[in-house]
Amino acid sequence: MNRLLIIDDNPDDRFLVIRYLRREFGEHLEADEVNNMAQFEAALDNFNYDLVITDYHLRWTDGLQVLHHIKERYSDCPVIMFTGTGNEEIVVQALKAGLDDYLLKSPKNYAQLPVAARIALHSAAQQRSLRELEQRCAHLVAEVPIGLLRMKEDGTFLNVNPALVEMLHYPDAETLKQTPVHTLYVDVTDSNAPWMHMAEGDVLTFTARMRCYDKRFIWAETSLRCVLDADDERVFDGSVRDITAQQERAHYLSSLAQITRLALQESDRHKVLTVVAENLQALFAADSCYITEWDEDTQRVLPATASGLEDIHAYLILEGMPAEGTLTASVRREKRVLSVPDPFNSPYILPEIAQKFPMVRSVLALPLSAHGKFYGMIGIGFHTPHSFSEKEISLASDLSAYISLVFVTSVLLQETRQHLSELDAVHKASLQLTDSLDQHAVLETILLQIYNLLNINNGHIFLFDGKQLTFGIAMMNGNISTRPIAQPRENGATMQTALSGKPLIIDSTREHELYANYMPDFDGALACFPLRAGGQVRGVLNVAYEQPHHFLAHEIRMLELLADQAAIAIQNARLYDDVQRSLQRLQSLRTIDNTITVSMDISITLGVVLEQILRQLGVDAAALALFQPATTSLQYMMVRGRLSESVFPKHTIRLGNNLCGQVALRRKPLIVEDFNPESNELTLSEIDTPPKIYVGLPLVAKGNLQGVLETYFFDAFHPNDDWLSFANTLTTQTAIAIENAQLFESLQHSNFELELAYDQTLEGWARTMEWRGTEPPGHISRIVELCLTFARRVIQDEKHLVDIRRGTLLHDVGKLAIPDEILLKPGPLTDAEWEIMRQHPVYARELLYPIHFLRRALVIPYAHHEHWDGSGYPRGLSGERIPLEARIFALVDVWDALTSERPYRPAWPPEKVIEYIQEQAGKLFDPNLTPIFLDVLRTRPVHF
Repeated sequence: MNRLLIIDDNPDDRFLVIRYLRREFGEHLEADEVNNMAQFEAALDNFNYDLVITDYHLRWTDGLQVLHHIKERYSDCPVIMFTGTGNEEIVVQALKAGLDDYLLKSPKNYAQLPVAARIALHSAAQQRSLRELEQRCAHLVAEVPIGLLRMKEDGTFLNVNPALVEMLHYPDAETLKQTPVHTLYVDVTDSNAPWMHMAEGDVLTFTARMRCYDKRFIWAETSLRCVLDADDERVFDGSVRDITAQQERAHYLSSLAQITRLALQESDRHKVLTVVAENLQALFAADSCYITEWDEDTQRVLPATASGLEDIHAYLILEGMPAEGTLTASVRREKRVLSVPDPFNSPYILPEIAQKFPMVRSVLALPLSAHGKFYGMIGIGFHTPHSFSEKEISLASDLSAYISLVFVTSVLLQETRQHLSELDAVHKASLQLTDSLDQHAVLETILLQIYNLLNINNGHIFLFDGKQLTFGIAMMNGNISTRPIAQPRENGATMQTALSGKPLIIDSTREHELYANYMPDFDGALACFPLRAGGQVRGVLNVAYEQPHHFLAHEIRMLELLADQAAIAIQNARLYDDVQRSLQRLQSLRTIDNTITVSMDISITLGVVLEQILRQLGVDAAALALFQPATTSLQYMMVRGRLSESVFPKHTIRLGNNLCGQVALRRKPLIVEDFNPESNELTLSEIDTPPKIYVGLPLVAKGNLQGVLETYFFDAFHPNDDWLSFANTLTTQTAIAIENAQLFESLQHSNFELELAYDQTLEGWARTMEWRGTEPPGHISRIVELCLTFARRVIQDEKHLVDIRRGTLLHDVGKLAIPDEILLKPGPLTDAEWEIMRQHPVYARELLYPIHFLRRALVIPYAHHEHWDGSGYPRGLSGERIPLEARIFALVDVWDALTSERPYRPAWPPEKVIEYIQEQAGKLFDPNLTPIFLDVLRTRPVHF
């Protein structure tokens, strides 16, 4: 609204002036009229006008007097003289007195008057803005918290502001100005100063350490612009910003990100621990960092890795020491970070143990523990006496908890990768073993696979016929040998394994009772695994290390799986020699084997097995009952042939009951001639002609009962050894298929639990904000439920909704990096505090981006404060440049925030929030998504 004062004796002229001005300004114009001195004085006393239009010739004064009075008291107000009288001299006097424009009254100039008014108003506004800007700039230079400077080319200060003096801890500006600029920067001299080669208009920004007056150092970001002064000499205007906290924080976050990323990606745990040691040494500016591991079985402390020690190799080859008196044991007992200013005089470590590390004069010990399990200790060492501050201990405690969780996650991931690697290795070995049925080639493949996977020194395979061992093949350091490296003894490890059918693990032959009176050819480790196939030991696999070796669980598991595969392969090779005349049987075996290899669906595999049994064994009907370990009973699963499933019992069968239970209990084939259906609880009413012959075969894999395979013949049949051998092979394959399917199902369950653990961890991160008091209780669960409901209206891909859920959970995770004094401040934030607060989306991206599986969920934490009109932060995105997920979440977040009770305001009524959201559509929110969201709210009356 523009307020004008019209000063003219002639009412008609005043009327025309107002009429023409209203054409230009319309209803945005208020005009007061003055035609005598009393009205003029009253207007001056209550002056509230944007423009004055006055005549020169007035009965009670003249236009110059009016101009003087107004400019004397209200110099910012523009004045236009619109008159029918006057001359050039009057015009010159008026312009000198501050007149903004002069027009003669004429029909043409009435039309020009609105233009002159518009120009005068605009010019006055610009002048006011310029004066305000000058005042703000002067105030900013004096009050801005960023250091400002002007200097000469030789580094001499011309001017500095108070913030720079305070930043560098100088007593006053004059003392600082006497200091050459280049001497303030570490690693900068007058000859290599970065501004030396700048030209006029160039801008240079660099980060460097600066020396303070009190000998301390800060990290500073300096920006310089080269300009020319009045004498055309180069001078430099610049700003200096203290970024010490940001640098330390960035270093801290970078270290955590590097540790996390490596832990999630690197399979070598030693590399992970080495990076942890190097980063912690740098974070604490320590001289060294070493990590020990805790062996729960032996209660010993084992060196894992180190950084900064003079002889790291000497540390790593230290043998594990007993726990008593070690710092690791103390940390395990105390369950907290321990500060040890003097290891040689401390209750936490014995002096003789401290003497092993004489260079370490002070140490900070961090426990590696999570979920009630202790894994080891991180020691941060200082080689000169060091007293630890509360800040250092607090930081160490935070890092201890975080690194422990990352370490546990790394262990879980490594175990999962190890399991997958084992399955993959066994799968590849199985494929290679099935490529050939030549027995020598099969044996050679087995040893080479084991050598490549476990890096053994040598190995043997001996074949076993139930009574004696026969040499099969040997390998020494990767080279295949057709002569045995060592002959098995009658009562030696190989024979014991063959007779018992159980693995034998010897970590050190020197300490084992089997070698008490016998000196072997090597003083190392030996592991013997039976090669079981068809319920019998077909051979023994021996692997050996020339040095003592503790066989880990995954190594034993791998060898057992490969031994089973080897046994099957050897059996298949023998069968190949025996069944050359029967191509159909060979094709049948390969069909079943391929099915086991390519499918983990037990129904498909068993269906193929039963079909092959019907074809290749000539049976009339076949049934499969699976063993239920939980109830030690059997349950029929599948039937093929002339008998239907309705013939067989629906209830479970206890071991030993009827024929099926007897086969399972004895784990031996059972042949029954003159078969009576009642003896196996078959329903007689469902059978037109009963079978005559029954053959039951147990399904056993690695000594474990998997079920029973039953075959029925309606005509006379006498199974011979060949038939029984082939049938036994099929049942072995079936048992392995069942076991493999169960192993695969177990692995899937483990992977599901791991993914569930991820999501529970994310929920824990999300609820951290509620615990810190920045969000009301239940905020996270409400917005997750509402956001997913809303997103389903827009996005059809359910997999995409998983990322939206994770992004919603983590939408404010960046606030973890915001200081509590800002985040929890009860009153309004200052501009500087808002600048820090608006960084939390950036912090969220820095925290989450290195975590690969969270990258697709990152758009919500990073962009949910962007606005449709581009007024948001951190990047000022607008329109559809804002990711769809962030636009969806923005509506949900505002709804929940405004309808929730906050310490600084009560909750808004739902109707008021809806009205606000409608008003902001096209400004803050996506105008296309807004009506969909409001429709979602209407279907949820519980929120109204």
